[in-house]
Amino acid sequence: MDYSSMTIGHKIGRLMDYLQTGGEVEIDGHTWVWLDDHIAQTSVDRNLETQYWGINGLAIKGIKIKDGVAEPHYIGQDTIPFQSFVELAEKLKEEDWVNISVGYALMTMNKDR
Repeated sequence: MDYSSMTIGHKIGRLMDYLQTGGEVEIDGHTWVWLDDHIAQTSVDRNLETQYWGINGLAIKGIKIKDGVAEPHYIGQDTIPFQSFVELAEKLKEEDWVNISVGYALMTMNKDR
């Protein structure tokens, strides 16, 4: 399939499906993911009630190192303008689209089993 001939709407749909089923994609040196109800931080307010800060949606995955142990760390991107997301999708190379398509197909096959 020639991915350069896909409409931008088709590309956005394919990319979103892939991310929302657990895929990750690297664009411009950042690993982009989709998170649902991911608790990114907790804090205790002055009434000693725990506050939870979560991420629902697009995020950049990084690594946090604490006590010499690396673990994933996420920065939510809920305020990214749609046009900026379109520009990210347009930066993907054809080989990335092949990987996304194959990865999405494999992930959906595993979900149905």
